[in-house]
This record gives sequence, structure tokens and C-alpha cells, in this order.
Amino acid sequence: MPCFLLLSIFCFRERLCFWLLACFLLSGCKPEPSFQPAESPSLPLQALERFSRADSIIREMNTFPNSRKKVDSLLHLADQIKDYDTDAALKYANEAYKIAILKNLDLRKGISLYYMALLKKRKRKFGEGIADALADAEMSQKIFSRLDEKFWLAKAYNLIGIIHYREGKTTLAQDYQLQAMEAARMVNLSEKDSLSFIGEILHDLGNTYEAIDTAQALSHYQESLKYYRQAGNLSSMARVQNNIGDILTSLKRFDEANQYYRKSLDYSRKNQDNDNVAEVCSKLGLLYLQRYNDEGKESYFFAALEALNNGLSYQKENFYIPFERIGLTFHTRAYLTGDPVFVDSALYYYNRAMVEAGKEGAIPVMQNMVEMITQLCNSQAESARGGKTYCDQLFETSPEAFLNYNYRSIVDTLTITLQETNQRLVTFEREEVEILAWRKRRNLLFIGGIILLISTLAFLVLLQRQQQKRLKAQMNALRAQINPHFFSNSLNAIENLVNQNQPEAASRYLIHFSRLSRRILNGSREATTSLADELQTLKHFLALEQLRFRDKLQFDIQVSPGLDTDLIQVPAMILQPYAENAILHGIKPKPGPGLLQVRVERTGKHLICVVEDDGIGREKARQIKTGSVMNHKSVGMAITEERLKVVGKAKGAKVEIIDLHDTADKALGTRVILRLPFKLGQADRAKTQNPKYTFFQSNKNRDHGQ
Repeated sequence: MPCFLLLSIFCFRERLCFWLLACFLLSGCKPEPSFQPAESPSLPLQALERFSRADSIIREMNTFPNSRKKVDSLLHLADQIKDYDTDAALKYANEAYKIAILKNLDLRKGISLYYMALLKKRKRKFGEGIADALADAEMSQKIFSRLDEKFWLAKAYNLIGIIHYREGKTTLAQDYQLQAMEAARMVNLSEKDSLSFIGEILHDLGNTYEAIDTAQALSHYQESLKYYRQAGNLSSMARVQNNIGDILTSLKRFDEANQYYRKSLDYSRKNQDNDNVAEVCSKLGLLYLQRYNDEGKESYFFAALEALNNGLSYQKENFYIPFERIGLTFHTRAYLTGDPVFVDSALYYYNRAMVEAGKEGAIPVMQNMVEMITQLCNSQAESARGGKTYCDQLFETSPEAFLNYNYRSIVDTLTITLQETNQRLVTFEREEVEILAWRKRRNLLFIGGIILLISTLAFLVLLQRQQQKRLKAQMNALRAQINPHFFSNSLNAIENLVNQNQPEAASRYLIHFSRLSRRILNGSREATTSLADELQTLKHFLALEQLRFRDKLQFDIQVSPGLDTDLIQVPAMILQPYAENAILHGIKPKPGPGLLQVRVERTGKHLICVVEDDGIGREKARQIKTGSVMNHKSVGMAITEERLKVVGKAKGAKVEIIDLHDTADKALGTRVILRLPFKLGQADRAKTQNPKYTFFQSNKNRDHGQ
């Protein structure tokens, strides 16, 4: 406990006490170690099958006492199982995100969002609902940028690029992927992990180029394959070879494409990458189908069906993809042979693809299937010679009713998707509120303990508050002293004199400017000054304002006889805000010239300072200010009133503002009366006795008291 008290006293005046005490009591304030997916060992098939039962695993993990370790375990599982079971991996990532939010694990929150975005992107094969994945990816990127996590920042940039590519925004996708490449080269990784990382970004750049430049895409794929091979990354080698096969198929280099597909298939099976196995089988099916369509060999038709059915056995989601391609295979067979049996088979699989697409929200696929079914049934109706066909089973009432039903399904799917997204946002907001309430309760308990520990230091708290309040008032005084635009306007006016070849006038005003600047800085360090210095500062200020407004402004400063301005103490820069306000809002809008009068006299125990203008009055000024685009709100006078109460401790000090009118109730200007306590101090220089009023009057043809 003595050590604790010493720490309290030491840090108290530095305003770091609360946070240092918190770290001391909680034995925390240590940086989070970064989770790195490359460090995760590959899991055997038996473990992958067990961990694909995500719900039961998450329930078992609820017994973990350490939240940070629990989140890391969930992220490891999401990373390891992402190629085997996307849905299970997404559940792990979602659970990790919830815990990271609850326990304020900032880095883990960003990593969880990254995996959520990655897995959602994989599920949205054709870009449906991709905006949800993009939102997660962008949130993760912001967190990584703030934490300066270059490894994860590079991965987030790359993922955002991939998602933009899915949206059809190729240029934007390339920009993000190039940022990812730049960030990746700055990451300190092992040689193996670095090779895999660079290969991953090159691979995704190849995907981006595939739709616009086949040669560039193939070049990026081949370079990526080289990096993957050096790193020994079989899973990634399988996927990039799959993409190379796609390009070779589009170029009708079927034999080469087949070789790459077969290599990809072998690597994926060794690595238990079921997702890629299903995809490669589907691609092989399309390759054989294209050869069947080009060459008409029946063996290619059966090879296509075999490959597609093999892929279907590995498919865990998005079943509309193999169903659509099997339907297309039968459709092609029917077209080449004219056999109506194959038409019914094509219709059967098209219908199944449409139903599955509706479940997944793949709207373009649903629309395409409706069109294909309609096309086939119309063709079948023209050649039918009686008897009930499969189309009759589909169109139980009429083709129009079938179309209406399925397009209504599309609308329903869109509505459900939107509702789910909104529900997710509502749930997120509710969880944030609950977390905030929990943290408030925890903080209240913690603060209660701190209060008990430092109750003996309560009188120091009061003293510190008074010191802080005085310091704040002094700083506010500096801010309130001069309008920020004043310096710029004054220098512009002096520059104008120089340009007009009036060096003597420019020199005089530069002296005013320099002395005013020095006095402002001196005034910001001291709360009070002599009345003589205060009036001299005001004089410099008004001289510069007169230079700016020319014949528009005249001023007159009078001090009552018998007042020793060297001995009288006043708050520093107390008159300038009122003089500035009178010029800007009273005299400046006035059609003709204006006069600003300043009078100082003593009444009993108070010093009376009067700032009076013959301007347009406060009511007219308010109307002009309300209608102006530049509706600047001055805070100088409000802060000056606060200074009178706080800095000067001036009992009875106050400010009175009087609107001046003639007998016809026409505005004649404004009078501000400052009542200050009469206070004497020691003179800094020889006293000067004035037998009569002292006048400081403006005259544009002479120097104004340099």
C-alpha cells in the first residue's frame, strides 16, 4: 500500500493518476500478441470432420476461462476449416467477433471481421449479397490501419480488392490489390510465409485481370504458382492451377487445361480442400461439355456428367451451381440429338437449380433458369404431338402463372435478404448497448474502489481543480484576445501601403503591429496588467483597425483626472474584445463613418470602463448576422465575463450593455459598461501625474502613439 500511495502522489499533478492506477491495480496495459494464421498446423481429415460440427464445439469452448485464448482458438479453427466447411468456419469467426467486442479485444475484433468478410465472399459465388462482406472487410481495414498491423492490413486491402472485383469494379480492385502488395513487402515474415503471402496477392490480381486481359491474368497466375511452389503451399497451388485451367479452356487449349485441372484436383484431395474439389470437378464437366459441343463425341457427354456428379458429392452449399451445369449438359445433348427425353432431364435440373438459387439468394441464376425453362418449354410445345410433358408438370396452370410465382420468389428472396441484413444491424446495435451498460457497471465498481483508496487526498483534488480552472481561464483569455482574422487583415493593409509607395505610413503601422503582438503574448502569460499598459495595447489595436477601415473609423480614449494608470491593476486584455465587437458589428455595417469612445473613471471601490459606439445597434446587427452566410459567433465577450469571475475573483464585477436610442426610438449605438474592482499594484516605471483628462484621439494624418 505505501508504494501505491507514492505512485498516487507522484502522478496526481500530471493528470495521469487515474490511468496509471488502473494499470497498477489490474496488472495490465500489455500489448496484445498478434494471431498469425501461418502458424496454425494443418488438421487431419478426422479433425476437420469433428470441427465442422461448430455448434457443439462452441458450446464446449464456453468453459474456457481466458477470453483471449478462446478467441484465438476460434480464429485458428476458422482459418483451418475455411476450405473444408465454409459455414462452420463462418460460425467460428462470428463467435470470435462477439467475444472480441464484449472483451474489447481490438485486434481480435479486426481479425474476426476479416474472416467473416472472407467467408461471406466465398459463399457469394456470383456476387449476391456481397455488400455485407465488403462492410466487414472495410471495418477490419480501419482497425488494422489504426493499430498499424501491416500484415493484416495487407490482407484486408487484398480482400477488399477481391470483393470489388466481384462487384465488377475492376480498376478499384486493382488499386486495393496493389496497396496490398506494397504493404505485404513491408511485413516481417518467415521466408515461407512471405512467399505464400506474395503468391496470394499475385493470384488475386490474376483473378482481377481475367475478365479484361487474359494474357496478363495468365502471367500473374504463373508467377503466383512459382511463389506457392517455393513455399510448398499445396492448397494455394491447387486453386491457382484451377484458374490457369479456366483460361486455357477459354482459349480452347483443352488438353493443357485438363492437365492443370487434374493437378489441382490431386492437390485439393491431399489437402482436404472439399470446396476446391467440387469446383474443379464442375470445371472439368464444363470442359468436357464444351468439347462435346464442338466435336460431338458422345464420350465427352458422359465424361461431363461423371465429372459434374463427382463434384456434386463434394458440394456443401451453392448446389445451384452443379444443378445448373448438369441441366446445361442435358440441354446441349437434347439440342444435338433432338431427343425430347433429354429436354425433360434439362428441365428437371434447371428447376432444381432455380429452387436452390432461391435459397441462397442468387438472383441472376434464378432469372437465368426461368428464362431457360421458358425457352425449352416453348420449343417443346411447338414440336409436341400430344401427351403430358414435364413442362405441363411445371406449368400446372399456365406459363404466366409459373413465371409470376418464380419472379415473386425473387422478390421474396430480396426482401428476406434485406430483412436479415437489417436484423443483423439491429442485433449489433443492441449488443453494443448491452456491452456499454456492462462496462458502465464495471467502471462504477472500479471508481468506487479508487474513491475509497484516495479519500485522504480529497483536499488536493479541490486544489488541483482550482489551478486547472485558473489555467483554463488564462488559456481562454489568449484565445479571446484577438480575432484570428485580425492579424491577416492588418498585414494585408500594411502590404497595401507598401504597394502604394507609402513606406513611412507602413513603417508606423508595422511598429503598431509588432508592439501589439508583443503585448498580446505578454498578456497571455500574466492574468493582470497595469491600466496604462492595457490602454496602450488597446491604442495599438485601434490604430491598426483604423488603417484597415480608413475614414470609416475614429476613436477617442479618455481617462479621468487623478487616476494613476501605472498603479491601477486590471485583467489583461479586458477591453479589446468589446472594442473589436463594437467595430465589427456596430460601426462596420454603418453607412457613414463611426466613432468609438473609451472612458475610464473611478466610482467608490470600482473602476468603471465604458466602451461606446455610434453604430447601428444590437438589434440591427443581429438581423444582419442572421441573414449572413458568414454567421461567425464571437466568444470573446463571454470568456471575458468568465475571466472577471474566475481569474480576477472580482466580487461585484459585472458587465452591463445598454442600447442607445434617440427620442424617436431610433438606434444610436451601444454602450458597454465594465465594473471592475479598484486594485492598486506597484508601478513598473516612473509615475506620471496628469492634472487633467488624458486624451488618446484618432487622426488619420498623424502617428498614433508609437
